[in-house]
Amino acid sequence: MMSTSRVWWRFALALLLGCQGFVVHADVFRPAYLELREAGAGRYDVLWKVPAQGEDMRLAANVRFPVDTVAVAEPKRALSGGSHIQRWQIRREGGLVGQTIHVDGIAGGATDVIVRVERQDGTSQTERLVPERPMFVVAAPTGSAEAR
Repeated sequence: MMSTSRVWWRFALALLLGCQGFVVHADVFRPAYLELREAGAGRYDVLWKVPAQGEDMRLAANVRFPVDTVAVAEPKRALSGGSHIQRWQIRREGGLVGQTIHVDGIAGGATDVIVRVERQDGTSQTERLVPERPMFVVAAPTGSAEAR
């Protein structure tokens, strides 16, 4: 016959092993982030933040602006908080309103992209791009009291 302490330890071990099956491993939601701040006369400050694992491994997603968009300067790059960050300024004659902006590389389903367009008049546009719809159209301002 087993001693009470031995039965107790076996019970505790069985309980512990049984509970491991109930441990939930949540997926970490780490979207990419694109911010466009209107800087005037068809110019926009761009912030592109992409999830990364270390310095060399980043999500292979890239922003694609309309073909007549010009980068004013080379992007400044940094690694911060598990993300690759790029900042630069673009220019497009007539601005981006009505234009489609694509994010290539999210079709594999690795992440979503949160987009925020901030206009000079204080209004903004927020979008969530998903692998099934990796693009959006920059909307015109909705009015001074409304923010989309």
